[in-house]
Amino acid sequence: MDNLRFKKVRDVTSPSRGHATDAGIDMYVPNSVDWDSYTIQPGTDIRIPSGIKFDIEPGWCATFLNKSGISYNKKLIIGGQLIDSGYQGEVHLHLINTSNSEIVIKSGQKIAQIIILPVPEVKITEVKGELYEQTSSRAASGFGSTD
Repeated sequence: MDNLRFKKVRDVTSPSRGHATDAGIDMYVPNSVDWDSYTIQPGTDIRIPSGIKFDIEPGWCATFLNKSGISYNKKLIIGGQLIDSGYQGEVHLHLINTSNSEIVIKSGQKIAQIIILPVPEVKITEVKGELYEQTSSRAASGFGSTD
């Protein structure tokens, strides 16, 4: 996918990269929301409009990722993240306050980043017998089993 087409449906800063080689494309809180700022209480979440519709080509998807400074400093993380190529509506951002403090979201602020990923065609097959030909050294160990 060489070109990510988008349309603004609200007054919002266009998605942009901080540096030409960045993987993430910065997304902003619209200027034309019903509030100048919004407070997210500790342990709660909100869904806000992005002000943007994307034309994502078949064979590709988009996913939201946290802005490292926002997620680390404010403890604000992204929830629902995947945008399929067939979706044609305004994209919304799901924001979760994982901190013990109120977080204020302001119109126009950089809030998340989006990346575009290829979606390979895979055949989904249920296996009735043994799934693995060999047991790996890891097997079913997970959730911190190596440290």
